Amino acid sequence: MWHYLWAHTVYHCTRCWVASGVDKWFTVALASIFSLCFILPHIWVLCIYDYYVLYCSGPMYSMTAVSLVFTLIMITFCSVFVFVDRIHTWLKILFHLFGLVDFVFGLFFISDSIFFRFCAPLTPVMYTLFDVFTAGTVVSTGQPTRCACSVY
Repeated sequence: MWHYLWAHTVYHCTRCWVASGVDKWFTVALASIFSLCFILPHIWVLCIYDYYVLYCSGPMYSMTAVSLVFTLIMITFCSVFVFVDRIHTWLKILFHLFGLVDFVFGLFFISDSIFFRFCAPLTPVMYTLFDVFTAGTVVSTGQPTRCACSVY
């Protein structure tokens, strides 16, 4: 869900900044740099743990790869929101459908981080990234429920 939150934030911030007189190219550069920074952890972890499947039966490697795809889609939406002045209704609907799918994907992240704790000592960097994604999902969606925290 943090993918949706970031793209939504970029949409509203670029509308406010451009309307307040800030140079559009500064807004484009700032949004692009911050959005591209989300790709680096994915690529770093996926390149380090290409042998991950041998050590852990959890789907963390494939979930990280799918999260990279969601991040690329997020960057595409951010770019469209920055460059296009008038956003069409079909694009808004598509963006909110992306948010719904990202929410469901975030629920899988939360459940996998709970049920595959045994992978943490085997692949600590990937599991830390996984926990950061889970925290981002929880923070961008709302407060965690008690049943999710009582599993520990």
